[in-house]
Amino acid sequence: MDYLNRGQSHLPDAIWREIDKAAAEAARDRLTGRRFLELQGPFGAGLTSIEAGNDDYCRQPSADEAGAVMGRAISVPMLRRAFRLSVRRISGYLLVWTAPDGIKRARMRSL
Repeated sequence: MDYLNRGQSHLPDAIWREIDKAAAEAARDRLTGRRFLELQGPFGAGLTSIEAGNDDYCRQPSADEAGAVMGRAISVPMLRRAFRLSVRRISGYLLVWTAPDGIKRARMRSL
C-alpha cells in the first residue's frame, strides 16, 4: 500500500528509511502527552470529525409524525508543518554517504 505516494518519487528506499527514522525521533520527543492522557488512535489522515454524545431528536415528535434525529460532531483540525527537502541535498547525501569509506572521507574533506 503506497498511501504516502512514495512510488511517485524517485528517492531510493534508503532515503525513505532515513526520513522515517528522523520523523519518528521528532514525534517521540513531542508525543509525551500520550503517556499521561487517555487517547485513542491513530486514525489516519482521513479523519475530519468525531461524533460527540448520543443521537437525539431535535424536538420530540408527536405520535403521528416522523422525528428528525440529530447527531453532534466536533471538527478535527489538521496539524501540519511544511518543510522543503532539496533534490540537491538528497543527491549530495547519496553521493557522499553511499560511497566506500575511503571515497567518503575524501568527499567529506572537500565539503
